[in-house]
Amino acid sequence: MTDLKATIARLLDILDQVEREIRRLDLWLNKHPVDAREHMDPVSYLQFYFLPEQRETLKKGILPRNSVVPFNAPYDFKDTPEKHPLMNLLIEYGHLVKAGQ
Repeated sequence: MTDLKATIARLLDILDQVEREIRRLDLWLNKHPVDAREHMDPVSYLQFYFLPEQRETLKKGILPRNSVVPFNAPYDFKDTPEKHPLMNLLIEYGHLVKAGQ
């Protein structure tokens, strides 16, 4: 497996883990909130924009561009210890994307 394919596989795995973690925290929504994209809470943004867009890019065999989402995770989730596993997954994702650029 090439380095790119291995990186993409790992990134997709992390995105799956992020989804599982959101579900474990019982924060997964059954329908899209009415808030505009830029006014969504961080977890809803992950569910409805970040996860689908990143998966779509990766499934095309392309590394996504750097995203601010993984690097905002410490600010978004630092005060909620139950969200630290989610934060750590997003940080790992961001580092892998950045390393692959």
